[in-house]
Amino acid sequence: DSLAMSLDAKGASWDLATRAHGNLVAGVDVEVSALSGSIDDRPLEAKGPFHFSMAGNDIALSGLELTAAGGTLVADIRHLNTDTTADVTLTGLPIEFLSHWSGALDLKGTLEGFLKLDANQQSARAEIELKGLGIGSKLDPDGDIADIHATAKWDGSAIDGAVNVAGIDGVAANIQVDWPVEHDV
Repeated sequence: DSLAMSLDAKGASWDLATRAHGNLVAGVDVEVSALSGSIDDRPLEAKGPFHFSMAGNDIALSGLELTAAGGTLVADIRHLNTDTTADVTLTGLPIEFLSHWSGALDLKGTLEGFLKLDANQQSARAEIELKGLGIGSKLDPDGDIADIHATAKWDGSAIDGAVNVAGIDGVAANIQVDWPVEHDV
C-alpha cells in the first residue's frame, strides 16, 4: 500500500530525477518531494514538494512550483466530483523552451500569464491572460519583434476576449471577441 519511489531517467535530449512517497490504497495519493532535470540542456526543477492524487474521476495537483529555463510555472488544479478549480501562473518562460515539443517553433521571446477557473453544477467562471513578449524569429536575430497580449473572461454564459498585437513594422492590431458559450453540466 505504501509507496516510496525514486526515478532517474535519461533520453537523447532530456533527463529527469524525481523522489516521491505516498500510497495506492484507493487510487494514487503521492507527494513528490523532489523533481529536477533538463530538456535540451535547459534546467527544470520543482522548487519544493507538491502533491498529486487521483481516484476514480477525481484528480488533484497542488503546490507545484516548477522553474524551467529561467521561467516559472505555478499550479493548483482540482477536479472533485463535479467541481473543477484551476489556478495556474506562468512567468518569464522562454518560448525557445517549447521548441523541444515542436521543432517548427523557431521563435524567441517569453511567455507570461495566468488561468483561473472555478466551475460546478450551479455556475462557472474563468479568466485567462497570456502575454508573448519580444516574440520574433530565432532565425532572424535582428528582425522585428512583437508583443502579443490576449485576455478572456467567461462568466458561464459568454466569453469576452481581446487580442492586442504591437511591434512588427510599427503595426498595432486589436481584436475584440464576444461569444455566447453557456455553462452546461
